[in-house]
Amino acid sequence: MTVNTVRPIIVLGAARSGTKLLRDALGEAADVAPVPYDINYVWRVGSEDVPHDQLDPTRAARASPYIRRKVQEISKAARMGRRPLEKTVSNALRIPYVLRVYPEAQFVWLVRDGRDVTESAMRCWTQPPTSSDLAFKLRAFPFARNTRYAVKYAHRWVVQRLSDDGQVSSWGPIYPGMAEDVQRLPLAEVCALQWSRTVEAYLTHRRLLPADTIEVRYEDLVQDPMDQLGRLADALHIGDFRAVELAAGRVVSGNVGKHRTAGILTPRVSSVLEPTLRKLGYTEEPT
Repeated sequence: MTVNTVRPIIVLGAARSGTKLLRDALGEAADVAPVPYDINYVWRVGSEDVPHDQLDPTRAARASPYIRRKVQEISKAARMGRRPLEKTVSNALRIPYVLRVYPEAQFVWLVRDGRDVTESAMRCWTQPPTSSDLAFKLRAFPFARNTRYAVKYAHRWVVQRLSDDGQVSSWGPIYPGMAEDVQRLPLAEVCALQWSRTVEAYLTHRRLLPADTIEVRYEDLVQDPMDQLGRLADALHIGDFRAVELAAGRVVSGNVGKHRTAGILTPRVSSVLEPTLRKLGYTEEPT
């Protein structure tokens, strides 16, 4: 297996689709250098005035050198020529922008049943990040370049800590119009829309991605991690297969179908999810 030390690996997927699981598993390989957390604040440098994450690709030319440098620094990819692996979930909303920054990248698309994503996302909207999580991100935060985002993030964290229900005003990828939806819709519908808009953005722009883009279902990944991660390691030209194999042994499948006991599938939530679920082949309840 030939190791490719040039092309970065970009994992695309809606929030709560298993992108962290996939990053951590592939990131065990010695020839891969994962960015250890989402860096939406890096990707948004120069676009702080945009109220959502679907960034105009014409803005990428100015931001590209900075983004590429920060990805290298945070992932420490320069050490031993390792390939950076990046998985900021908001990137699925702005594929043309990402392609302007990394036209040479190799992409992985991870999709998960939107019903389970909605259930999982709802918990994230109402669970504030811990102080340790905040400190971890702040170590690499570009305050000089993105002060507005830093203030906004800190304000959200404090408000959520002090609120009665713990719900934040925004969590995860921000699709156009999400701020208005948060004000007028139940949280379950917002989470369903967040998944649907993110997946539909990928389906719209999939034709722009390189021919060697790899698509993976979360359900397949957790049911047979050895086979799926082996397939990915081979397609991504990852040489340290033994490390990926060991990571596969730690993957669990207990979260598949979790929405069935959560009581979130109201008729309105189902109507939001159903068109996209059908496009993806999620027409039957998982067993």
